[in-house]
Amino acid sequence: MMTDAFADLGYRRATTAQIASRCGVQETVLYRLWDDKKAMFLAAIEHLFEWRMNRIRAVLEKVPEGEGHLEYLIDDVASTLGENGLQRIIYAALGEVGDLEIRDALAGMYRHNYDTISDLLDRSGKAQGPPLPASEKDAAWAIMGLVTMMGLSSELGLLGPRQRRGIFKRLARALLGLAPE
Repeated sequence: MMTDAFADLGYRRATTAQIASRCGVQETVLYRLWDDKKAMFLAAIEHLFEWRMNRIRAVLEKVPEGEGHLEYLIDDVASTLGENGLQRIIYAALGEVGDLEIRDALAGMYRHNYDTISDLLDRSGKAQGPPLPASEKDAAWAIMGLVTMMGLSSELGLLGPRQRRGIFKRLARALLGLAPE
């Protein structure tokens, strides 16, 4: 709920009173857990990363034996692109990169995302045989960039959900050397 408040209001506009109200607690409860609003925002960034990693783990657990997990991950990411508003936390954090703690938290989240995606691509490439058309490192950055651009297209009303899903799936599959659907 705190994450949703920052996603809806941004870092600067969100007040601790609004955050507490959305969480259904008194402001004093928030201050027992965090020193200030910035600490709450840093926790929201961490929550966003954990949410994505937990979702990846859940998807991978459902992949039937012998099937490629990249297709399942592509479908899952495509199904949530720009739909939950959590990318707004990233955009709010980008506006605060002058604050070194926020910058470091955001950079850390991106590094962790990159490491996770790169590792998945590396393992997938070894398991599936032929090398990926792009190096795992290049493909990981490209996938992250694609997710970011699809989130922006949602926020700006440039592409509808179906268009975002289609573009992401086609480009991600091409980047990873997978046959078109």
